[in-house]
Amino acid sequence: MLEPEPVRQRTPSAARLALTVALWVAGALALAYLKTVPGVPLPDWSEAHVSNLELAHGAARLSLYVATIPETADWDTGHLARALREEAMRRYEVELALPGDDSEAVAALCVLYNGRGYVPQIGELLAAAVARDPNRRELFGALATGYLQPHLPAGRVSGIGDGIAQLPGWLQALVLADVYARAGDARRARAAEQLALTESVRYGRWVVAIAVVGIGAALVSILVALAALVLAVFRRGLPAAPRPPVRWHMADVAEVLGLLFFISVLLALGRSLAEQHLPRTLGPLMRLVGHSVTYVLTVVPLAFLAISRARRRQYGWREALGMRPLAVTRHLVQGLVVFGIALPVVPALTAQLSAWLGRLPAWGLTMGAAGAGSLLGGPGGRVWLVATFGVVAVLVAPVAEEIIFRGFVQGALRGRLAPVATYLASALLFAVLHLKFDPEAFSATLVMGLVLAITYEKTRSVYPGMVVHALTNAYVLALMLVQTL
Repeated sequence: MLEPEPVRQRTPSAARLALTVALWVAGALALAYLKTVPGVPLPDWSEAHVSNLELAHGAARLSLYVATIPETADWDTGHLARALREEAMRRYEVELALPGDDSEAVAALCVLYNGRGYVPQIGELLAAAVARDPNRRELFGALATGYLQPHLPAGRVSGIGDGIAQLPGWLQALVLADVYARAGDARRARAAEQLALTESVRYGRWVVAIAVVGIGAALVSILVALAALVLAVFRRGLPAAPRPPVRWHMADVAEVLGLLFFISVLLALGRSLAEQHLPRTLGPLMRLVGHSVTYVLTVVPLAFLAISRARRRQYGWREALGMRPLAVTRHLVQGLVVFGIALPVVPALTAQLSAWLGRLPAWGLTMGAAGAGSLLGGPGGRVWLVATFGVVAVLVAPVAEEIIFRGFVQGALRGRLAPVATYLASALLFAVLHLKFDPEAFSATLVMGLVLAITYEKTRSVYPGMVVHALTNAYVLALMLVQTL
């Protein structure tokens, strides 16, 4: 039986090429304009130091959690808690030397110094903090009153509480515990300390749970990989999907990616302008929903556009995109194996790459680098995080993005570039079009793009990449939840 002839390629018209170029230029101009919008962070590579502050907070909170665990003959929890406090203190002191807001680091160091009896150092710390950032004078003044005033009356404590209201809840509780203790109110000091311990224990349990899941996933993936290796040896390999030559144009790729770039920047501009006019109480919630809705409205239609272009260009488009055949068990196992391998490798490569990028001049916009707390706007936001980001990031994004970036874009690049160049080009487009240009987020997206590109090439299917993509986004979602505890 004769195979049907492939659809004949048609050279893109000059009008389509001009429209594609116009989309890229308009997107670039809109991206440049976003720098002037107050609702969007200014270009600043110092965004990378946020991770250092988060690590310092994590070490401080874990030290409180570990201190609540009874010591055993095999585990000296007291020594571990002291080591975590030392690590937190070291990172907070490093934070003071970095540009940006260091008020949380100053408050945390006051707590740690007070625990060691370093009262003169607290005075020097607060004096330097006021000189460095006069706009935080109210906070630093409240800390000076609480820690340095010789005879602190109980009536002054409420004023201190107002002054430190901008700090995270667990850190406020620790400061108030110290201040109440200095004022001689033992009952309220114990209550504040218990509040800090309760929040830190909840945080510690989340961290332990995620660590156990991560280690368990890695071990399961290693076992599955060994089993797959044994099967491959005895069965001489697993069947792979056919790979017909891709017949769509690079102009088709430029058109789809140009639309994605232009619409993403335009919607980001619209969100930023809209957020400036939202009520303060609705801002974080609307921002969260807005991110999710605009993402779906952008990426899903473009995934269908990519499929439409592939269908018009060739017979066997499903095989060319890596969408056929579907072997559920095999693709699921392949995705689990890749995720288990990537779980320890991707963070290590990301740290190295982001450290290198951090030494380069500023590139531009730090879009999409907002922390989880700014998106959630309080504990109730966790429900919205799971309901919106969870569905979009774990279900919609893996399917749509793998079809666009791996099946459509990488499929077109594969026959035109060497394999390594194909991986790099596909991953770079994937990272750039996520519009996250701070070093850490860009590096993580680039490294993950490389993993997904290699996965697609080696498995000849988009489905294992969808599994890896979904598991990675779910893991990041869990980390975001931990940051809000």
